[in-house]
Amino acid sequence: MPAIIALLGEVLAILSALTGYTSNILGFVGTAAQEHTKYAIERIAAAAANTVNSPTFGNAAIKAEIAALTLQLASDVASLTLQISDLTDGTTPVSLPVVAPSGYGGLDGSATFAAVWLGDMPTRSYPIWNYLYAAGNWGAFSSNLRWLGDEVLYFQAVFGSWDYVPGAADWVPAFDPTDILVGEDILDCLTRQNPGWTVAWAFAPDGYVRLTFPGSAEIQEWQSTFDQTGFAAIKSQIFPISSIEIAPSWPGIANVTLGAPVAITPQMTITTPMDGVIVTITSVAANKPSLPYDSQTAYKFIGALSFVDDNGDVEPFQTLAFTNALYCPRQMTRASSVVVRCDASLAGTITPWVIA
Repeated sequence: MPAIIALLGEVLAILSALTGYTSNILGFVGTAAQEHTKYAIERIAAAAANTVNSPTFGNAAIKAEIAALTLQLASDVASLTLQISDLTDGTTPVSLPVVAPSGYGGLDGSATFAAVWLGDMPTRSYPIWNYLYAAGNWGAFSSNLRWLGDEVLYFQAVFGSWDYVPGAADWVPAFDPTDILVGEDILDCLTRQNPGWTVAWAFAPDGYVRLTFPGSAEIQEWQSTFDQTGFAAIKSQIFPISSIEIAPSWPGIANVTLGAPVAITPQMTITTPMDGVIVTITSVAANKPSLPYDSQTAYKFIGALSFVDDNGDVEPFQTLAFTNALYCPRQMTRASSVVVRCDASLAGTITPWVIA
């Protein structure tokens, strides 16, 4: 019995504590909301209601906009699907229409050309594709062939083969300034240095020179980048031009042109422009005094020669001596003739020559 009473006491204590807690909660719930500013809560609630119900920004307007966007997206996807339905998978060639759709291309070739190139179509005899071919060939030549050294300085390509073929022969004309001969002009020099080529004036006379390769090559025609005046300037570096005329000198057998040998007689004149003569004595009287110069023999008192200018004036004579002798004018740049006096016993020839 006492145990039951003690237990009931504990139950009552617990119920009493719960009752206190409940009373405190009811006290809090029953307390009205406190405003620091009059009607603040009411104004905030009214503003929130206005925003939710706004025809522009409210829930209904947002819902209507979402619905419209959904419909538009569905329409756009359907349109794109229709347009790409005929595209290939990338392995099937695309067939373009023979006639361009309306709005594409010009009414004719001239209108199309003007639209693409912003100018009028050329009216010369060659159609535009000739110029495009030439531009393509030039581009291929510039990027693939040996465009180095003398070609850049002395020649430019004029015309190439119709179709560029990588690896085909590309023949470039030759020009060696150190090989110029004193009497040559540009046409003579390039003709001599390019045997087998067709060489002619491009702008005659005394202009530029055109060289054509006699066969198939990537570049078949070339033109010199210097004209006759430019050639003369190059030549002047090899043969400096002086304002003072000087007598000729022997330039070497490769650089002279020999005339016809003339048999020696006691009194003779050889009339032809000459820069000198070669005297060859094959026999002389036994009583003529001589001097040995190693393997060469020089005679005394066998004769002399003198060169005559274009005015008929004779320069001082030069004596004959060696059996193989070279004579040049001493007081003129070129003689018009040579006069000779010699012993009747002499036999041999006199050969005039000019610098080539």
